[in-house]
Amino acid sequence: MNLFINSPIYYTQHFGIDDEIYRFYNYISRTMDITEYTSAVDTAAITPIIAPEELEPDKLRTEKIFVRAADISVSISFEDYIAEDIDGKKKMITQSIIAAAEILKKKLKSDFDLEAFLRDLEKIVSDFRSEAQNFSENFR
Repeated sequence: MNLFINSPIYYTQHFGIDDEIYRFYNYISRTMDITEYTSAVDTAAITPIIAPEELEPDKLRTEKIFVRAADISVSISFEDYIAEDIDGKKKMITQSIIAAAEILKKKLKSDFDLEAFLRDLEKIVSDFRSEAQNFSENFR
């Protein structure tokens, strides 16, 4: 496990952790290996920033590539996020992971296989949905 998706800045501190969203992050983090897409970094951390506009969430963003590590944070609209149901929140989180991968591609240029990353992410998200569906059907 070397792709870390952290709990959202601000949102988590004020609203706590949504169990289903935590399981979603954890599933993606456990399943994806950043070194399959690049030889430039061994570890990547992605942190969604979900904060009201008046707090200027874009000022909290980071895009850093350290020696063999990346730290990328991506803003998500606070108002849109809190208005969404759990599936909409997962979609927004997925979009933030995609945005972080696009930033990583821009920073690393040709040393990041964005297409493979996106293809694998789509499959992992789909697999998570299937597992969650099977889980809920077995406990009805």
